[in-house]
Amino acid sequence: MVFFAFSSRCEFRIWEGQYDAALEDCNDSIRAMSDQYGDAYAARARIFAIKGRYAWALEEFDLAIDLGGSRSAPGANNPRVIAYGGKARIFATSTDPQFRDNDRAVKFAEKAVGLEKGLKTPAYRILIRDTLAAAYAAAGRFDDAVKEQKKTITMLNENGWASVTYSDGTLLEMLNKHLRLFEERKPLRGGIY
Repeated sequence: MVFFAFSSRCEFRIWEGQYDAALEDCNDSIRAMSDQYGDAYAARARIFAIKGRYAWALEEFDLAIDLGGSRSAPGANNPRVIAYGGKARIFATSTDPQFRDNDRAVKFAEKAVGLEKGLKTPAYRILIRDTLAAAYAAAGRFDDAVKEQKKTITMLNENGWASVTYSDGTLLEMLNKHLRLFEERKPLRGGIY
């Protein structure tokens, strides 16, 4: 199906940091099967968030939650889980204070982690747990943030995912950088989605 081809290439391009090309693929995927699957909407929301277009990202994440994913692709990542994590990340780490909402950040991050079995890609599992730690830090719960981040790093290492890359580095490097912030009792601002 054309939809899945565009959607898959969009995901790949996001992980490679090719956001403009990924956005084109997301749009093509949505044109091919709009209002049926949330995958491309979740991906497009991530791109909007990376580009600082938080209002658009939140709308797209809501569409992904409403539409859900394909039941015919059980090996795929559930766009609802990605969307809950993405909304949490915006509410916790937005560089624009008007989009920060610590209570909603924690609520959505905890929901995403609770549904993580709907994620097949290791990086997504790690990112939603990193998001939960960031949400705790944003809420001033730095001890919880440090504890969660250490658990996430352990999970990463135990599963052999330390060398998984995202854009310009490994997930392990990113997690350690965030851990240092939380240990310094500082919230995370900006970053990946």
